[in-house]
Amino acid sequence: MSQAVPLTPPAAAAPGLTATDVTIAYRLLFNREPESETVIAAHIAAFPDINAFRLALMKSAEYREKVEALLGKQPVTKPLDWPAIRVDTNVSATALAEMVRLVEGNWDALGRSEPHWSVLTKDEFKADSIQASKESFFRTGRIAADETFAMLRRNGVDLSSLDTCLELGCGVGRVTVSLAERFRHVVGVDISRPHLDLAEQAAREMGRDNITFVHAGTLEALRGVAGFDFFYSVIVLQHNPPPVICAILDIILGKLKPGGIAFFQLPTYCRDYSFIAEAYLRRATIRGAMEVHVVPQPVLYALFAHHRCRLLEVREDSWTGSFRFISNTFVIQKAG
Repeated sequence: MSQAVPLTPPAAAAPGLTATDVTIAYRLLFNREPESETVIAAHIAAFPDINAFRLALMKSAEYREKVEALLGKQPVTKPLDWPAIRVDTNVSATALAEMVRLVEGNWDALGRSEPHWSVLTKDEFKADSIQASKESFFRTGRIAADETFAMLRRNGVDLSSLDTCLELGCGVGRVTVSLAERFRHVVGVDISRPHLDLAEQAAREMGRDNITFVHAGTLEALRGVAGFDFFYSVIVLQHNPPPVICAILDIILGKLKPGGIAFFQLPTYCRDYSFIAEAYLRRATIRGAMEVHVVPQPVLYALFAHHRCRLLEVREDSWTGSFRFISNTFVIQKAG
């Protein structure tokens, strides 16, 4: 079982560790920043020097996970004793519309500055490199589509029965163009107009004439989309505040046709995370940055039940890139 933060100190702990020591150790061993000033202070109080702190970090589950991942082994599973977190999912219509406006503003800015990198955050896909790496970029979309269909087949899904597909957060068309090979018609939906312009260009260049792109800058625009047999969304929902995620899924599952399949990814837990709607709206601004949010599994399962959807498979995935998160890929089917 992994150790909680602050880590268990050696028996003869004494003052001596500095905030700079803690920050450097986190960056070198965990490749991230410390969780908070409070956590830094707790480490300083617990460990006598940088060497004792470094050894404690190297014994942690998070560090073991990173080493094992580098060695090609399975990562350490998350502990079962992490505490409950507060996540507000129900807000007023006014608050919900404001959250959507903020998301659109941030992703519109990302679409103008780093459209491909914002889809897959690798340096090779930044604006100054994408022309040389575009083929590789779209190859990752084909791999993602193939993995999706393999997961569906494993669950006994008859792919030939799925005629129309809706992809939420299609971005620049990375996966969309590959989905269009398998479905009669694909609807690519995104909140960012600059991303959609590039997606339309990619579809033309690849000869995919069975894709319709929809700019969903409001929830009403999403409600205007026709029903579909298959829903796909990966590394998208997590970039919306929890109330927006739940509103989107409520609309999507309502439009999923009887017998239809939904395949999507979403973080369901994050250590030291909370979402308090009023506090979020007080401080949130449009700054062209990504946010990562969480919706707990019980909330999702209640939503599935409301729309008469049954869970076929749920798998823990690594799409957040952080040990602090539990992210899940879901395959659900609507009652026929």
